[in-house]
Amino acid sequence: MLYSGYSSNLCFYQIGRLAWRFQLAAAFAPAIPILIFVWMVPESPRWLIKKNRIPQAFQAFCRIRNSEMQAARDLFYAYSQIKEEQKAFAGKTLGSRIVELFTVPRLRRASIASAVCVISQQFSGINIMSFYSSTIFHEAGSSTLGTLMASWGYGLTVFVFAFPAIYTMDTWGRRNLLMLTFPLMAVCLAIVGGIFKLDSENSARLPLIALFVYFFGALYGPGKKSPPPLSH
Repeated sequence: MLYSGYSSNLCFYQIGRLAWRFQLAAAFAPAIPILIFVWMVPESPRWLIKKNRIPQAFQAFCRIRNSEMQAARDLFYAYSQIKEEQKAFAGKTLGSRIVELFTVPRLRRASIASAVCVISQQFSGINIMSFYSSTIFHEAGSSTLGTLMASWGYGLTVFVFAFPAIYTMDTWGRRNLLMLTFPLMAVCLAIVGGIFKLDSENSARLPLIALFVYFFGALYGPGKKSPPPLSH
């Protein structure tokens, strides 16, 4: 979505004094295909199991596993887990379950850890980079077109490096990825801030800022897009 938004901004670049209105409306361009593709997304296997649609759940697992044996294993595991959850939640209201998030030590620790991960995603600086990347590149001395192109490149970097997370989150471990990438992202932000102290006439200023902003986006993809599992 981020990358398609930057692409839309480039499409509506330099179309007159009303360009900013078209760029604000450009969000509709990527939103419409996404709205259509949402209806093509398969249902969650767990949701199908809860609706007692076991054959469809098995087919859904077959789409994401290498063999029917693995799909059957995951189906049995999910089915057993849902049955245990139903037993654990039997006779409990939603309010009592919310209270248990703070009164049961195991659940309280998981809730705190989940909140820390979500808050740290905001503190990582990704929103500043995503929504103000054009301002950052403009302040670094880039032209209007150069700013849009640089922002487009940043969106492309985040988009491309999100794909490795699909494989690394279950091979390297999500927690390991988080602990590796988060400090490096902080280093990239510190370096970008330091480079801004260079003289504006320095020809290396803008390329270095873009380089470490792109490094930041590349680290965000496999790291912060795959938060550690806390359910167990």
